[in-house]
Amino acid sequence: MMGCQPTTPAAEEEVPPEETRAAEETPVEEETPPAEPEPTAPPILESLLMPEIASAESQIIYPQEQRATLGGQDMLFWPDGNIGFIPMDGQYRFFAANGTVIGRTVGTFDDPGATVEDSRQVIQGLSRDFDYAAGGPIYRDPETGMLLMFYHAEDHFGGNGVVFHAFIGLAASHDDGETFQDLGLILTTNAEPDVNARCCADMGGATFTIRDGIFYLYFRDRMQSGEDIQLAVATAPVDEVVEAALNGATSEWFKYFSGGQEPGLGGRSSPLEVGNPPTGWFSVSYNTALDRFIMAIARHGFLTDPSELVLIASEDGYNWSPRTVLRECDCQLTYPTIISPDGNPFETGDTFYVYYVTTDPTAQYRWHATPLSRMTVTLTGEMVESPHEWEFEADAEGWAALNQIPSMEVSDGALVVDPTGNDPYMQSPALGLNTEAYTTIEVRMRSEANGNGQFFFTSTDARGISEANSVRFPVRSGEWNIYTVEMADAPGWSGYLGILRFDPIDQQARVEIDYIRLLP
Repeated sequence: MMGCQPTTPAAEEEVPPEETRAAEETPVEEETPPAEPEPTAPPILESLLMPEIASAESQIIYPQEQRATLGGQDMLFWPDGNIGFIPMDGQYRFFAANGTVIGRTVGTFDDPGATVEDSRQVIQGLSRDFDYAAGGPIYRDPETGMLLMFYHAEDHFGGNGVVFHAFIGLAASHDDGETFQDLGLILTTNAEPDVNARCCADMGGATFTIRDGIFYLYFRDRMQSGEDIQLAVATAPVDEVVEAALNGATSEWFKYFSGGQEPGLGGRSSPLEVGNPPTGWFSVSYNTALDRFIMAIARHGFLTDPSELVLIASEDGYNWSPRTVLRECDCQLTYPTIISPDGNPFETGDTFYVYYVTTDPTAQYRWHATPLSRMTVTLTGEMVESPHEWEFEADAEGWAALNQIPSMEVSDGALVVDPTGNDPYMQSPALGLNTEAYTTIEVRMRSEANGNGQFFFTSTDARGISEANSVRFPVRSGEWNIYTVEMADAPGWSGYLGILRFDPIDQQARVEIDYIRLLP
């Protein structure tokens, strides 16, 4: 548990045995006076909707040994980021980082590394001596044929790349990508590079798409306060970017911040996902089946929390849906790239590919047990509300154990938590629910010990987990009890709900959870 503070008490009730509870249990709730509406904040009428997945199937394109030695060359670190491509004589030319430089290959979507043209391509004329500069996503100007590569650059602190500060730049090619000339940086973090800062100010791979003549480029930012903005966007008109590039320069880019704009070089950013949840690297496309932007995000897990590959969607490129999980694994999963099977570089349909790499967690070194995989994703074409009731009939239903919970198993229709300490907690799937429509949490559970439970949350106005954005309730040992936890008066319970974190007990005691329900 986090530090104590006064909170809204929860009503609780003893519940009769299982065979009679359906007819007899009625939770007792304390009456809470309705909150005064904010006159300047219009009510949110609907929850955020998430893309519904028809199927998602993965296959290994290259196992470790084949990937690392494609074409008999050193491709150990390929693809170390997002993959770009252009059509080339009935096939495609692919560009992706191979460590600190670019690996350029020719092949098909089934065999993208069939021919390795250059495993050590460098961007020429870099404006400064970066320790790493490679890409990446590619745009071809239809009028001149010029290629623009959006590249990821790094300054390494300590000389080994373990701690770094990232930048995003632009390079141009007039020979179909055989050479690239640097144009300069287009995005830098709000925070200045700091050798004493924690690892790492990573900006991602500069994944982008185009709508209505505008580049939408997605990245991570670090603020001067030290906060990491996990998903941010910068925009620039395509014609201005191309015109400047033809003159060997860059045009001005603008970051989205609090409904307005700030400079791409050093400006501030606002998070695009509710609650600013953790990301790793990501890839964007515009999806014609949904008529929305879509994005695949790879998120690294920690300890008992598995890595995830998730999909989100947005109507306008700024406000994004809750996450739909495509894959979970006890591995390091990263560097997703969305590609349409028809080769359209900016749009996808109801079926598309997501390329990514995984690393076995038992491997002594990263990239020594790292296959390249491809997931084929098919959408139903529908957007649906995230679940708000979890009955735990067969599994954890998307809840993840985060701390002092070695495993969560379902037994007799209840989720069993056997903590290893007195601060166990678990996290819900992404929600995106309207906090005006859902104001109460009801949980039925039994515990081996008396103590306190606690619900934390993130929301539009509560970016991270904090004691202020939580509600405690007393837990009684023995029989099954229903706890009705009023959330509406908690600071930050506004806008859209990001996730819930549930601390079922502040003791090292077994807890069985029959259900958790978000209610009006």
